[in-house]
Amino acid sequence: MAASSRQFPEPRLIPHRPRRRPEADVLERGRSFFGEMDERRSVRMFSSDPVPREAIELAIMTASTAPSGAHQQPWTFVAIGDPGLKHQIRIAVEEEERRSYEGGRMPAEAHGSGRHLFGHERDTVARLSPYAHPSDEDVR
Repeated sequence: MAASSRQFPEPRLIPHRPRRRPEADVLERGRSFFGEMDERRSVRMFSSDPVPREAIELAIMTASTAPSGAHQQPWTFVAIGDPGLKHQIRIAVEEEERRSYEGGRMPAEAHGSGRHLFGHERDTVARLSPYAHPSDEDVR
């Protein structure tokens, strides 16, 4: 898949000027937001339907606006659409998880919590999601 030619805007300092809203607007927006959030579910199966690249880029740009210490946004996102590369990442992630569980990096009481996921690659985000988003440190 060809890299996107989209140019993301350079970060710029924008003074915070909170918008004051009428109480009725605040309540309506709050109810609407709660309604959307209340429909969320934890999922273990993912659709293989294609996702438009622009939708992925918009999600990344939105995530990049999340506040952070000193408002520096230290995160890096990489959208990977190539199935072969995602497969390689999945294998590396599973191996790293296995090392965490079996190599003493994780407390003994946590050992049973995720071990059941090993070998269930068809259910993993890195394999089935249209795009995986590892940070630079995660790609070796």
